[in-house]
Amino acid sequence: MTRVSAVSSKSGLTLIETLLYSGILAIFMLFTFLLVSELLSSNAQTRDNIEVIEEAEFILGKVNWAMSDAAYITLPATNTVAALLDVGASTGESRRFEVAAGGGLSLSIGGATGVRVNSAKTRVTLFGAENIYDPDTGQILIKIKLKVEKEVGAETVSVIASSTLETTYAL
Repeated sequence: MTRVSAVSSKSGLTLIETLLYSGILAIFMLFTFLLVSELLSSNAQTRDNIEVIEEAEFILGKVNWAMSDAAYITLPATNTVAALLDVGASTGESRRFEVAAGGGLSLSIGGATGVRVNSAKTRVTLFGAENIYDPDTGQILIKIKLKVEKEVGAETVSVIASSTLETTYAL
């Protein structure tokens, strides 16, 4: 005959142990959530920065294209900055860059209506062509300065990414 003991063996977890393990698990899950959240936020910021830099480089590429076969350039007065750049190509067509309303950089070719060069997601907050005379070499230099920004918000606008580029051309 088998005898059953009235005292059962103690197995399982006590309430205190269960609460302790639940607390440790909750802290671990909180830190994991914060880490994933920060990684996603950082990834979005990096994408915005890359987009702005690519926009600025694209615009400077268009300026390089306009300057590559320039027959003439309408220059601002020496040591002054103009908010537009007017380049005449060797083919006779004019190429004009200027900041339009709403932060778009407009390029008009041959006197036609200007076309926005940058995307609607970004805006050009600075486009300047500076005429510089270098007395050491006797050269005239054109310095192009460009600032592109990406913003969010309708009522309160905040800049989330910005890039400023400069390039200089010797005439």
